[in-house]
Amino acid sequence: MSYNSSSGLYAPPTVLVYMFPEYFAERGSRGFRAPYSNVTVKYDSLYTALVSASMWYMFYRGVVDLRLTGYGDPSSSWVVVAKRGDVNPSEYGCLSKPLAEISVGSEVYLYDVITRTLGYSGVDPYQQLLNVVYQMDVRSLTFSAYEIERYRRHAAWLNQLLSYYCYSQPHIYRSVISNALSVAATARATVKSKKSKKARGYDEDYGDYVDMSYDTDSGFDDGGDLDF
Repeated sequence: MSYNSSSGLYAPPTVLVYMFPEYFAERGSRGFRAPYSNVTVKYDSLYTALVSASMWYMFYRGVVDLRLTGYGDPSSSWVVVAKRGDVNPSEYGCLSKPLAEISVGSEVYLYDVITRTLGYSGVDPYQQLLNVVYQMDVRSLTFSAYEIERYRRHAAWLNQLLSYYCYSQPHIYRSVISNALSVAATARATVKSKKSKKARGYDEDYGDYVDMSYDTDSGFDDGGDLDF
């Protein structure tokens, strides 16, 4: 690894992935445009990279442990995050905020960590995570040309760290990605369902359908008198 990482990154991992997605996500003709290069990456790949970078960097720093509820197919294994030290969102990014709110020694499912980070906004989860990262981690930062290059070097180091865990912890690594995609699938289904119900006139406050049609018949008999 190209620099002394004992003092930690100069920015949260979410910031590095957001700024330099070309190091972490699959390229595509459509998707998220990298801020500092002429590269476009796929939204789903960037979404999972943000989650992976956050979890594995915290694991590397020793503030969390990651384990599975079972081994085998990553799609059927849930990742449990155990808090082992002080988690500061200003150092680890927005995905660490739910962990900052629990006590050391507590455990929580990664699925719930991601869900709480996303919240519910009716926005596609891939875009929503980018929105949260930008608002909480990126928006307040300013970068000089020198700082951008320094952060680029840190992004390259973080990419190497993820590659290391991909090979040394393959079951957990794949399950982190699978769990993140499960959250996204559930969120997208919820958004789609709510839009469908709204289009059909479903009133969630009352659990019933509202008649959205307009009756052009006034209900009056033009040939008779109105009886008050």
